[in-house]
Amino acid sequence: MMDMLRLEASAKRPASCFLHSCIRAAAVRHSDTRGICVTAAMDPQKLLNDLARLADNLRAAVSALPIATLDGAERKEHILDACNSVAQPAPAQLKLPIPPNILEPSYLPRTCIGLIGSTGLGKSTLLSGVLGRNISSADSVKRGTAVPTIVIYHPHERIEASLTFMPLKEVQKKIESTFELLEPDESGRLMSNDDLNQDPSYKLVIEAFGLTKRDLMGIKRRPGEAAEVEPKSPLEIVLQLHPELVGLLGTTVNVTGENEADFLAALAPYMGSPGRHKGLKKWAFLTSLVVKCNAEAVSGGSILVDFPGSGDSSSIVLRAIEKVEQCLDVRLLAVMPQRASTEAVVKEHMDNEIRRRRENHVAELPGEEHREKPTPASSSGLAIILTQCDILTRSKDDHKLIQDLENHEDISEVLTQDADYNTNLELLKDVELKHSERVQYVEGLRNEQSGSNQAFKRPRASGFRYDNMLNEHDSDEDRDDDHDPKIREAVREEKQWRKRCDQHRAQRRISVLRARYLVSGASVRRRFGDLVLQERQDRDQFDAQVGEDAVDDEEDFSLPVFATSAADFEQAHPSGDKALEQQTGVPALRAFIRHAGARAQYRAVLDLLQPFRAEVQSTHLLLTANDSETTGDRLARQKERLRERWATPTEDAPAGPSSRLPGSLRGKGDSIRNSLVKAFEKSTEAELENARDELEKLRDTCEKGARNARKAARKMVEALVNVKMHYAKHRAVFRHHGIYEEIEDYNVALAQPLIDAVNEAVGGYSGSGSLGALRASLIQDGANVFDEVLKSAKNCDEGLRGELHARISQSRGHLKRELEQLNRKGNSIFWNTHDRSSVAHFRDEMVDRLEKDYDISAGPRFIGTGRGSPARMKAFFVDAVDSLSKTMFDELARDLVEYQYEVLDEVGALIKETYSRAAAQCEMEISNAWVVPERQPVMSAREQAARAVADIERQLSTMERELIEEMRRAEENVPTCHPPPFDRVAQ
Repeated sequence: MMDMLRLEASAKRPASCFLHSCIRAAAVRHSDTRGICVTAAMDPQKLLNDLARLADNLRAAVSALPIATLDGAERKEHILDACNSVAQPAPAQLKLPIPPNILEPSYLPRTCIGLIGSTGLGKSTLLSGVLGRNISSADSVKRGTAVPTIVIYHPHERIEASLTFMPLKEVQKKIESTFELLEPDESGRLMSNDDLNQDPSYKLVIEAFGLTKRDLMGIKRRPGEAAEVEPKSPLEIVLQLHPELVGLLGTTVNVTGENEADFLAALAPYMGSPGRHKGLKKWAFLTSLVVKCNAEAVSGGSILVDFPGSGDSSSIVLRAIEKVEQCLDVRLLAVMPQRASTEAVVKEHMDNEIRRRRENHVAELPGEEHREKPTPASSSGLAIILTQCDILTRSKDDHKLIQDLENHEDISEVLTQDADYNTNLELLKDVELKHSERVQYVEGLRNEQSGSNQAFKRPRASGFRYDNMLNEHDSDEDRDDDHDPKIREAVREEKQWRKRCDQHRAQRRISVLRARYLVSGASVRRRFGDLVLQERQDRDQFDAQVGEDAVDDEEDFSLPVFATSAADFEQAHPSGDKALEQQTGVPALRAFIRHAGARAQYRAVLDLLQPFRAEVQSTHLLLTANDSETTGDRLARQKERLRERWATPTEDAPAGPSSRLPGSLRGKGDSIRNSLVKAFEKSTEAELENARDELEKLRDTCEKGARNARKAARKMVEALVNVKMHYAKHRAVFRHHGIYEEIEDYNVALAQPLIDAVNEAVGGYSGSGSLGALRASLIQDGANVFDEVLKSAKNCDEGLRGELHARISQSRGHLKRELEQLNRKGNSIFWNTHDRSSVAHFRDEMVDRLEKDYDISAGPRFIGTGRGSPARMKAFFVDAVDSLSKTMFDELARDLVEYQYEVLDEVGALIKETYSRAAAQCEMEISNAWVVPERQPVMSAREQAARAVADIERQLSTMERELIEEMRRAEENVPTCHPPPFDRVAQ
């Protein structure tokens, strides 16, 4: 009987239409009702250009006005400075080491997103689906992604790439180590083929140059064969096999293609072609690949990085990977569904994400709810990507799997809630029964026609399934003896019922597999929720209120989880069937990636727009203030008293009404600006002092770790160099500065006691926590000063008090906005300090200090296999490490602590700059309540400027409203899980 579960669509036989229609129906029913929008309604760069234009307009409106019209030179300068900062904002810092000729600096930030995971998960296929084009070299190299592939956006249809190759020196190390491994060891034994094939240098040379062991042995003997020719070293011979390689090493090559096919063709000379096993493979010498293309996923400011899935044979590539990983803002962790909730690497990334959220948490302000606010899933720094969740391209022989899944407790519970599945299952049973009756009816007619007297027995076994029914006549072909019209009609009906069975069974299969991925996603979110709960308990912040709401084994939807089927997407995309594509989860992931970049860019534009709009509003109030004649003497006196009491004295301050009033009415006390600065300075210094105390604790812990590392250094290095292996292996480790993939990293092993102490110390020190507490203190300090200003006006006219209250309300907004930006900038600075406590950092520091001794140990002094030569090589290195350890680890600890102090000073300077600017802004805003300009000959120019500023403010108001609405809409619409849970679909 023909298999009823043919769901694998190949090039020879595409998936049947009824299966596609079933999946489309499922996509409509089960897709996220928020939809998927990958095209932004607003362009951040256009918004920046509009802001620059309006800033130029404001500058033109106020530049020609006299100083007196703008309440003094300082106020005018402040307005013009605001225009300059908006028209020419400073570029955002780019974390990734991409040259400016490849990616131009911009005020708009770029969000670095990395796709990571082990080999064989289909990450490159998924990347092609997300980008909507194939820029991957995985098919060519036949081993997955070779190096970090960095994908950035440009608006052109052509595709460009920059390929960076490792230095010649690195290749020389690999070749020299390879030929040494072919020599006998100290006991005269040769290394086995199995051991050779596991060595990273040997593997690289064999694979990259397309050589065999026999080839290498021939090269090794060649220098002595021709005495008349000057002998050449094996290194020279190997490099001369491919002279073009020497010109590539240590360089960057640019390639361009007008379309995808041209680009891949241009890339092929460097990446090789599928099926090519012999000859030079230039891709093996790559250290990075940067691709620029027009792809929606990266059009919102995201930079997407596809990482190699496993350890590369080159230590320089591994170190490049580490450096790029440290620059990531968001990690997309690819994992198989069945291992997503159990793999140790998943827990490791979850722990890091929880730590990141904790350190970026902003302390609540007075009066706000005292509990941690949940992190929106759209701003998560981690997303779990379940790969290979395919349906169309899965094996056809999975009926047993479907039945087992239906019987699984968690999946069965999900299916019970799926009304469509249950309705379809009932219909399937009914259709299967009717089809079996037609099959038996056809068989009975055929038996009668053949004259058989054998009675046909109708199968009635309990639990009968159409899937298990076998019949040699159940095929798409008519039998030759079906001449009887009655039989032909019966066969036609049987085929119709069979088709209906296929349709319902396909729908059942889709529902079951979808339920499986729902359960897998739920398991991941529950695991994350448990870890979050445990982390709160460990911090002793698990109060009664949180405890009542928190439930163990509850899903945490702040972690994005996407079940993706990249192979299905590859098959569905050419058809243009959007519903079918959406079911694969690839469009949802694409939208998430795009939104991550657009979100940061929208936020950056808003950070520029809101203070500028506030400045424009304040300028308009200044230009439309009533003059002395309109105000009247009584109100003018009250305003002047407020000015005398709270304004910062300046030499060029305009003469106020007090010059016409008897006696001096100047009050006593600091100005608003000075009062705010003093209060802010006191709170800041107290918080920074607390941070310095914590740093001293960090110093003590680090110094203890340095002592432990110093004491253990000699024993550790002796243990490392005395590992039993071929002497060439030891020399290879020295040649590669202690980093040789299959052997324990010498640098990390020696520094491990210090690294452990640093991790403990840094884990207990959180500079960002100081920022959160300081924010609340500064808000309260501002409120206290503002209250004093209001109290001083208690005897003033009601209208003036109301105006003063309105200006103070605006000032509160200024202060809060400035401090929010301070928190984001400060947290970013503190978070970046984690690189200095990473294993990679200490490895690099150790290499810098031991490099000279590594080179001597691997150098000509100890070359050869003579008796005692390897022993002398090891002894030299042991003594060198022992000597350096007396000061090396103390220096590392001291450098780390000093760096942390420098960072704290940097943040302290940022705090001072922020609160000084905020204090000046608040005073200038509040001063609008007491400004009384003199009637001057330039009043018409002042009125004209006021009209121009009002028009600018209207445009900014519209821009801000539309931007905030777009940000809100984008947050609501961005997918953060696929498939979405049933209860969320219903919403």
